[in-house]
Amino acid sequence: MKVSRQGIIEIAAHEGIVDMPYRDSKGIWTVGVGHTAKAGPPDPSKLPRGRRLPLSEIFRIFAGDLAAFETRVNKAVKVPVAQHEFDALVSFDFNTGGIDRATLVRHLNRGNRAKAATAFMNWSKPPEIIDRRSKEMELFRAGQYSSGGKVSIYPADRYGRVDWRRGKTVDAEKILGPRVFEGAPEAPLFAAPVVLRIGSTGDAVARVQKKVGVEQDGWFGPVTEAAVKTYQKSKRLVPDGIVGPVTLKAMRLP
Repeated sequence: MKVSRQGIIEIAAHEGIVDMPYRDSKGIWTVGVGHTAKAGPPDPSKLPRGRRLPLSEIFRIFAGDLAAFETRVNKAVKVPVAQHEFDALVSFDFNTGGIDRATLVRHLNRGNRAKAATAFMNWSKPPEIIDRRSKEMELFRAGQYSSGGKVSIYPADRYGRVDWRRGKTVDAEKILGPRVFEGAPEAPLFAAPVVLRIGSTGDAVARVQKKVGVEQDGWFGPVTEAAVKTYQKSKRLVPDGIVGPVTLKAMRLP
């Protein structure tokens, strides 16, 4: 599998973008989304200092850098996964480098997605990373892409010092054309996922009620929630009583 276009932007949003060559915390010349010479061309130390790289070029480089992590995740995971699950796993590995030794992968390979989801939070140090880990967990378990297609971009001076105060947020999905993500899955970007929970009403609720064997009155109440939890447990999903993309897929509902 490959990271989706939506997933590429999601990971870039977690990482942040510096559109000029800069020195990272170890003094290594870097550009874009954490790209260094070690990952392949271009060599950031040889790029003109203080000159911005186009966002399309930054994402082209980043998509290439992700290939190594896609390979690592494909090797570590032995069971079929949904696109959003794969995107979450690559995000996790890009940040931690721990996909080959993470407990979450062992749970996933044993078929326990509920434990796999919660095990994302085993990697929560330093405290600043907890927000990202929580978002990766929700992406894995519920298909919730948190960035909305937006990324933050920061400038650097000719000495490689990043000015974190002058960051700006842009809508990468609107700016970037599909050719930037050539080879990435063609799934629609940022379509709002269907999520049904306590208080939801309508035909979609009635279809779920039919699937879980309760009265089809089109109202998502406590009886429906309990039945959904039972169904989720039977499919080894997170038994949260919320019908999101993963549960809908298990039910084979649109």
